[in-house]
Amino acid sequence: MLIDNVKNNTVKVITLFIVMLLCFGGMFFISGSMVTNSDKALSPAIDTWESRYIKFSDDGWYIDEMIFNHSGLSDDIGDEGNIEFIYGPFLFLEKGSYVVKINYECSDYQTVRIYSFENEDKISVKEPTVLSPEDCETCYYFTVNDDIDNFEVRVCYNGKGSLQINDISLYDDDWNHAYYIRYCLFILSLIFISFLLVILFRHRFSLADNRSPWIDLARGVGILLVLFGHTEGNPLTWFVYGFHMPFFFILSGFMYKDRPMTVFLKKLVKGYIIPYFAYCFANSLLRIPYMLVGPYSFSGVMNSLEAYWIGSLKGSWRQMPNCMPLWFLPTLAVSLFIFKMIQYIRSSYIRYMIYICLAITGYYWNFICDRIGIDREWPFGFHAIPTAVSFIATGYVLIKFIMAKADHRAHSGFMIIIPALAAGTVSIILNHLYFSNVDVYFNKYGNIVLMYLGAVCMSLALLTICRSVEPHISRSNTIAVIGAYSTFFFAFDFWGRSIVTSLPKMLPGIQFEWMISYIAKLALVGTFFVIWHLIKTGFADIAARLKPSEQHNL
Repeated sequence: MLIDNVKNNTVKVITLFIVMLLCFGGMFFISGSMVTNSDKALSPAIDTWESRYIKFSDDGWYIDEMIFNHSGLSDDIGDEGNIEFIYGPFLFLEKGSYVVKINYECSDYQTVRIYSFENEDKISVKEPTVLSPEDCETCYYFTVNDDIDNFEVRVCYNGKGSLQINDISLYDDDWNHAYYIRYCLFILSLIFISFLLVILFRHRFSLADNRSPWIDLARGVGILLVLFGHTEGNPLTWFVYGFHMPFFFILSGFMYKDRPMTVFLKKLVKGYIIPYFAYCFANSLLRIPYMLVGPYSFSGVMNSLEAYWIGSLKGSWRQMPNCMPLWFLPTLAVSLFIFKMIQYIRSSYIRYMIYICLAITGYYWNFICDRIGIDREWPFGFHAIPTAVSFIATGYVLIKFIMAKADHRAHSGFMIIIPALAAGTVSIILNHLYFSNVDVYFNKYGNIVLMYLGAVCMSLALLTICRSVEPHISRSNTIAVIGAYSTFFFAFDFWGRSIVTSLPKMLPGIQFEWMISYIAKLALVGTFFVIWHLIKTGFADIAARLKPSEQHNL
């Protein structure tokens, strides 16, 4: 039986491998002819660029704080807080769309501007560009509305850290168009491969018997909203941020069960602490291929990995930017522990007063920290704990009470969903228009009443909708399966975003670019999840079949 299963899986894997080769081969064949005709840079070599402060070396244009301070360049810092490090290439450009591709290394955020003397009104900049320490390459997209002379790119240095420019290339819109086609084909290939994997191994993608399908469906919708809110350029981010993270804290309170302390602590460690470190480690390894194709040396790769690992122990997201969403795991673990400790207080009145005090503390957290002179942001996102505990208490007390009452009344779901959706939507919109956007991590809440009303009502509506459709949810429902592994999608959300945003952007003027980026991120993280899940369950099946039978021989 084991040999037959291995043979069947081998045939499936070989079939999948052939399909992958056909997909990616066709992708490069279709767009290859376009690239060969347009991959020639319009700009001269980087050593022909100019600088008033340093000379070009074999390694590129380099400057750091020591050179900056010893050369007295601080006197030349302009109103924007930086100097023009290098500039060029002083080209004539015809009307059209262009992209500047910059290959660099830096340890602090730097900026890049494009300029043309007496022709500024003829250049339409698609988006500003910042050189980030987490990347080694960026693209600057712009449109020239009329022919211009003396076009130049100005790389600025703010006097902090080091900056090395390895190469700067200018391409016309044919290059952009070719890579746009390849980008779209890449997305379609990922989606096709994901569907093929699920079809070939569908029996492996179903919920365990001990899981509640409607709860996992709610988690799945929630995590899809998280990925949606984290998409760059999304005009609806402010609305999603109004309730997507509070929802997960409220859901944790709704699902809270009183357990013995030892069992409870084991669950926290196994469910939150261990996954946090495991996902941080996995994210660090996923950066290796990205760095190897860039200008990183072996020592540079090891230094980056070391920074990631140290950052995971310190809870410093600046040292491991792709792990930013993982602040939720340790914060939720500590918040649940604090909530359990509060539950030991017998007086419900005192407990409720503590929850209210924590909510007020979380709301005024930034003000309190500024007044007493401490950092607003704490390691592991622990500065969000007061608000997190208040949301957990809301889910445990209020949401559980309302939904328990609704279970005893016919057609009560509809009576809850419509008012909750209306109240939640109006509250979030009013908070956005007249106060501030909500961001739980940075303790930005706008109006405290509108913030809690919007988060609680939208969470109640989502839970009630999922409860209402429970009879129609199968254990192989895609969204429910995503919800069962929501921490995986949390963990690799920013990794997927970094890959998607590093790929060439859309054609100038294309609409809904952010929606295409969201679909691409889902396809990338989803494909990674499918492959990871198949490997995980495959090893589990092999181990189970190789395990000696416990039956006694008669």
